[in-house]
Amino acid sequence: MKAAPFAVRTPTTVDEAVACLAAAGPMARVLAGEQTLMPLLAARAVHPGVVVDLGRVPGLAGIELTLDETGLGQLSIGSMVRQRTAERDPLVLSLVPLLAMAIRNIAHVTVRNQGTVGGSIANADPTAELPAAAVALDATMVVAGPTGERLVRAAEFFVGPLATSMRAGELLIAVRFPVTDAAAGSAFEEFSRRSGDVALASAAVVLGLGDDAHIVTAQIALGSVGPTPIRAHPAEAVLIGAQPSPELFAAAAATATSGLDPVDDLLATSAYRRHLAGVVLRRALIAASGRATQ
Repeated sequence: MKAAPFAVRTPTTVDEAVACLAAAGPMARVLAGEQTLMPLLAARAVHPGVVVDLGRVPGLAGIELTLDETGLGQLSIGSMVRQRTAERDPLVLSLVPLLAMAIRNIAHVTVRNQGTVGGSIANADPTAELPAAAVALDATMVVAGPTGERLVRAAEFFVGPLATSMRAGELLIAVRFPVTDAAAGSAFEEFSRRSGDVALASAAVVLGLGDDAHIVTAQIALGSVGPTPIRAHPAEAVLIGAQPSPELFAAAAATATSGLDPVDDLLATSAYRRHLAGVVLRRALIAASGRATQ
């Protein structure tokens, strides 16, 4: 099947891209890594009047270490950075290892060679790996729009399946990830029917240990079990102050999954997804604690 007719805009600056989106209104779609939009166009699942191609906009494919407003380190990743590039980047591997771990679980290498970090996050698929990692890491989205740039925390960015809090005419231009403590342990675990398939449940975890080997920091997000990635604050509270153990991790997983109400679909029942969420979370907690140092 061929895509329905549409116009293409190829801006060369962020301001031009924003202007194109604003002019086209709700009929506009953004083209980044082509891994989501192109199949939808070919299947005529979407019918945009205008497609805004970001491929010629400079400055959106950089990875740099910066400081936030409090002086803490953060890794800024441009929205057009290819997933495979971020997966292998030395700064990502050393400063935000959870991000690299999450990317490794995205489909296959051929997809990651084309797919972009910003494209996956802006698409807001609740089964995708990068939204879950962004929520666990307290990432900040840099959004450009007709009135300028604004910052949106990951917790407020995802508002529903394939829906974000970006306003009309706005564009995601970068994602800022706080630098992970070098002594903390990170882990990303997911379960799918086959390698590269959509995840039925996923868990992103960062754990920090104190001098007495007790957990002092915990960051947990679950994917594929709700309309958006779910930050498991109650489970984090169970962990903090306790010493890592299989029993503790089982209790944290039970707390994290107790209120979940995943979708019931052709891939899995709601109960099965909830069970899998507990399994992958326990695995991630074990792996993260094993990588953490006092």
